[in-house]
Amino acid sequence: MSNINEPAGEADNNIAKNNPPSLRPEWIRLPKEGSNCVFTGLSRSYIAGLIREGKVHSRSLLNRGARRGIRLISYDSIMDFIKGSSEER
Repeated sequence: MSNINEPAGEADNNIAKNNPPSLRPEWIRLPKEGSNCVFTGLSRSYIAGLIREGKVHSRSLLNRGARRGIRLISYDSIMDFIKGSSEER
């Protein structure tokens, strides 16, 4: 994946290089508690905050009558957020 010492922009470029368009997922799962996203390195709580603020697109999959579901995040929207954040600096 990426080196922890790389600047954010370089890490993002490595993710793009390692995931050509045909292999990039359309949706990624919100990481489990206490773990980071394997694609971005962002924590679950940080991504959840981005979802609440409307900065990334997500969907929740629920079975009828279920209390809990699966939260999916748009891969493109989270990558766009990361790219936009690195350009602001």
